[in-house]
Amino acid sequence: MARPTLEEQLAAVRALGDLRASQSAGRLIQLLISESAQVRKESARALGLIGEPIAVEPLLSALRDPEESVRDAAARDATAAAAPARLRALQDDARRLPRRLLRRLPAQAAQACQQPPNVARDCGDPRLQ
Repeated sequence: MARPTLEEQLAAVRALGDLRASQSAGRLIQLLISESAQVRKESARALGLIGEPIAVEPLLSALRDPEESVRDAAARDATAAAAPARLRALQDDARRLPRRLLRRLPAQAAQACQQPPNVARDCGDPRLQ
């Protein structure tokens, strides 16, 4: 099988990013050390679009790339790759938050409020609304 041309590689990398193909993150990480600066830059961009936390460290390493365009893409996209992990952590915290708030309420209010998602509305505490 013939080796893909540079244009074919770039098109494939762009497509993987546009499709948010998370299963391709490992291969895209490998491409961060490609001989082609264009492929390295597009791989960083694709990893940022995909948003896999495993890409953060390799993207941070790409900040030392000799090509400025690759460094710029890596800086922008390391932040983008880290964001979904932070968002998931915030969502996990948000799921636990009503229970924590419920524990802080006086015992009688907690008994009256058995539906954690409606703590603010059901308990009438304006500080929780």
